[in-house]
Amino acid sequence: MTPTLEQLLRVPHVDAGYGFDVSPDGRRIAFSWNKSGAWEIYEVALNSASEPRCIAEPPAGKFHPRYSPDGTRLAYRSEERRVGKECRSRW
Repeated sequence: MTPTLEQLLRVPHVDAGYGFDVSPDGRRIAFSWNKSGAWEIYEVALNSASEPRCIAEPPAGKFHPRYSPDGTRLAYRSEERRVGKECRSRW
């Protein structure tokens, strides 16, 4: 059974406030997930029972994924925190 967006975003440690995006063709969704204790970007096909796969790993937290208009690329916000330094965000 294919999960709905509402079901997917109720997975433990998934917070819609950290962003998600549906691919332009409507077949995939990318989202921030704190599954491993670090915020990473995961992607899952909406038309299958496949498990979400991690597509962007640490060292920095990753949030607010956005697909390119043609769906071939994914942008996301990356926050890197270092002791004694400011938090740095990149897109």
